[in-house]
Amino acid sequence: MAKSNFKVFAEGVAPANIQSDNEYETDTQRVSGVVPGIAVPSLHNKIYKQATIMAAAIAQVIVQAGLDAMDDDYTGLVANLRKTFAGSVNGIKPDAQGNIDLTSVIENIRRMTYPRIGDVIMTKNPENPSVKYTGTTWELLEEKTFVMAAGNTAKVGEKGGSNTHTSTVSEMPSHTHGYTMGVAGGHDHDRGNMEIFGELPLPTHTGRWDRYVRGAFWAEGGNGGSKSHEIEGSDFPESGRWWDITYANFYASRAWTGRTSYAAAHNHSLSINATGSGREWDSRPKYIALYIWIRTE
Repeated sequence: MAKSNFKVFAEGVAPANIQSDNEYETDTQRVSGVVPGIAVPSLHNKIYKQATIMAAAIAQVIVQAGLDAMDDDYTGLVANLRKTFAGSVNGIKPDAQGNIDLTSVIENIRRMTYPRIGDVIMTKNPENPSVKYTGTTWELLEEKTFVMAAGNTAKVGEKGGSNTHTSTVSEMPSHTHGYTMGVAGGHDHDRGNMEIFGELPLPTHTGRWDRYVRGAFWAEGGNGGSKSHEIEGSDFPESGRWWDITYANFYASRAWTGRTSYAAAHNHSLSINATGSGREWDSRPKYIALYIWIRTE
């Protein structure tokens, strides 16, 4: 165990027998030196106590450093003073010359500043961080990989996504397409059969008309010919003229049944024009490319 024989002078003397600080500060013998026969005991007590208490305090510091502080070993006291006031760093004490080898201390400090396993470094420097942080292992993140924050739904270390994407039908917005209708060829339909008939009376030998027409004919003035015309020059013996001549008109626009020629059910070609090329598109946001290293060991 380290020891010291330095003691404090007048450590048991009452304060009244030791000069006060104010008296000591202005005492002429403190300023000019002690004159024989004049110095008072309280001044001497102050002088010796101040000097010895400092020596004892320094000696105690040396002891607390694990070294001896003895007044009969001047050389050892000086060496121990050097060792003590050179201090110790993280438990490493000075050597006999008072020097401390800080190599391991510095290495420990460096390791305290090392990134932890799982920490990430982003840099423009392509050099592997293990060059700077000796004894570590790093993984370079795959080129063109983006970083996403982890949380409740995205687990740390989870990988996924793509820099490009091809849209699916469900992802497309509502839109329209143009189309082309195919031509099926020209064709026509016949008129079918429609019988148009009527009865037109001819003049008799008397020169008279039967005014009652039928079918597609109609008589001027109505059927029965209420309107008649006299024609001069009749040479029939019973009359010197033709009379009661009714004009019969032909009218073929009439209702009829039946249908035109029949075309069976058939299809026409319809071509919907395609739009878009189906190419992948770049889904990346604006970016800056950096080397991303992850410490693994």
